[in-house]
Amino acid sequence: MTNRGRLAIYLQLSALSIYLYIGMNYFEFPRRSNQLIFLVLYGMIYDLAAARLIKGFWKWPLTGAISSMAIFILVQSISLQSYLVAITIALTTKYVFTLVDRHVFNPANIGVICALTFFRNDVALIASQWTVDFYHIAIAMTLGGMACFLAGRATVGLAYVGTFFLLGVVRMIIFDGHLLFYIGPLITMAGVIFQFHMITDPRTTPDDRYGQVAFGASVALLDVLLRTFQVLHSPFLSLAIVSSLQPLFFLRFYLREARAI
Repeated sequence: MTNRGRLAIYLQLSALSIYLYIGMNYFEFPRRSNQLIFLVLYGMIYDLAAARLIKGFWKWPLTGAISSMAIFILVQSISLQSYLVAITIALTTKYVFTLVDRHVFNPANIGVICALTFFRNDVALIASQWTVDFYHIAIAMTLGGMACFLAGRATVGLAYVGTFFLLGVVRMIIFDGHLLFYIGPLITMAGVIFQFHMITDPRTTPDDRYGQVAFGASVALLDVLLRTFQVLHSPFLSLAIVSSLQPLFFLRFYLREARAI
C-alpha cells in the first residue's frame, strides 16, 4: 500500500470518528460509547483472526475498525446482537467473495443490508436521527471528499453524484415536483457517508477512470430506479447489485491489457 493509500485510510477512520462524535453529542444518538468501543474491538479482532486463518498472514485490521464504525453510524438497533451479526457477515464477505485478490462487496454496505434484512423489527437506518444541518454536512463532505480523493476514487463519487443529480432533474420535469425532493438524499449524513465512504472503496471499485465513471453512474441509475418504485434502502441494494457485476468491469480491463501485449 502506498503512503497516499495509508493516509486515505487513516483520514477515513478520522472522518468516521468525527461523524460519530457529532451524532452522539449533537443529535443524541441512543447508543453508548462503550457499545462503540466493544463493537470496534470485536470487528478488529475478527478481521485479524480471519486474515490469519484464511489468508495465512497477520494484517492490521483497519477494515474491521472502519466497517464496525460505519455500521454503528448508519444503523440503529436496540440489540447488540444485531450489530455483532452484521459486522461478522460484513467482514466474512471480505474473505469469501473475492476477485483477483480483491473483495467484491463493500463490507459495511453488506453489513447494513444484513442488519436491515435479518433484524427488520429491531433495526432502523439513522436518516431520521440527523437533521439537515448544513454546517455538519459541510464538514462531512469536506472530510469524505478528501478521503476519496486520496484513495484515487473521487471519480466514482462524482459520477454517482452527477448522475443522481441529472436524474433528479429529469424526475422533476416528468413528475412536476421540487428538485430538492429528488436530490435531497445527496445532502443527508447517510447520503454523504454512502457516496464518500462506501461506493468509493478502493478495493471494490475499478482502477481505471472509465470503469470508475461506469461504476458510479450505474449505482446512481439503479438507485434512482429503485427509488421510483419505492424500494426501501435502495442505495445499499444498488451498490451490492452493481458490485456483484464487478467481473464485467475487470473483464474490460483485462481485454484492454491483452490487446496491448
